[in-house]
Amino acid sequence: MKSNYRVLFSEEAYQDLKQAHTWYFDISNKLGSRFMFFFEESISSISENPFQFQIKYRNVRSCFIKKFPFGIHYIIESQTVIVLGIFHMSLNPKRYI
Repeated sequence: MKSNYRVLFSEEAYQDLKQAHTWYFDISNKLGSRFMFFFEESISSISENPFQFQIKYRNVRSCFIKKFPFGIHYIIESQTVIVLGIFHMSLNPKRYI
C-alpha cells in the first residue's frame, strides 16, 4: 500500500502562493483557477513521491508547475514534505531559502 507524505507550507510559501494566485486571478478568474488546478496537481505528485524531483541545491528539491513559470521548492523530513517557497522561475530561489 502506497503512503502519501504529509505536506506542510511555510508562511513564506503560503504568501508566495497567495501572491501568484492573486496575480493570475486579477488577469482572469479562469486563469487563477487554472493556476490553482496545476498547483494542486503538482502538490499531489510531490505528496505521492517527493523523491522523484531533483535536488537543486543543499537538500532542497524543486517541482515545476505545468503550464506556469513557477517552481515549488521543498525539503523532505521523515514522512513530511515542507514547502519552503513557490518562486517564479526568473527569480533565484537561493536568495530566499
